[in-house]
Amino acid sequence: MEKLKYVLIALLLSPLFIAQVGCSDDEVPPTPPADTTTTEIDTPRIGFTVSFQNYQLVLDDNQSSASYRKDLDQTEIVAVGYSTRGESGASITSKAEIELVFGGKTTGLYTENSTDFSFEIATGEGAKRVESSSDNTTPCAVTVTE
Repeated sequence: MEKLKYVLIALLLSPLFIAQVGCSDDEVPPTPPADTTTTEIDTPRIGFTVSFQNYQLVLDDNQSSASYRKDLDQTEIVAVGYSTRGESGASITSKAEIELVFGGKTTGLYTENSTDFSFEIATGEGAKRVESSSDNTTPCAVTVTE
């Protein structure tokens, strides 16, 4: 019986003395290289404030355009873009569109009293779309720089 006691103790303690043996690769798999590509962010090119919201539009070149009609001596600028909150001081994230029509083809300051002046802004999308336009009774000034 005493031998059985020693055999049981030896069996219980034997796992403590068995070394773990296994197969392993000496080669460590290479770590993937760090992604060093930078995402280029367009800078806003048109800014305006409507209803206390500051928009700074990054233009969509596929939907924006500028043209001069020689037969009417009239310039039309259409700017469509997206404003992102915090970008260059924008206080809102939203889509916006501007349509500006004025007589002539030079840069400068245009007001509601300028020849053939028309200024329209649309903000938001879908059911939240809001459209605004200028009229001769409300002061409006637009500076065209290029």
